[in-house]
Amino acid sequence: CPVDGEIMGQFTYSEDKTEAKVNFQAHKFPYTASVYYQCNVRLCSKHGEGCEDT
Repeated sequence: CPVDGEIMGQFTYSEDKTEAKVNFQAHKFPYTASVYYQCNVRLCSKHGEGCEDT
């Protein structure tokens, strides 16, 4: 689940749950041809009590 819904929406998952995708608005800066994004991903298994807040 994204931390800030204003920046990135909810992920959509492939039918077999092996791929997750999300679209978001990109930015363009006039002084550079490249923009780098960094994100942290936390994987968890939804078996038993894991990932209750996910």
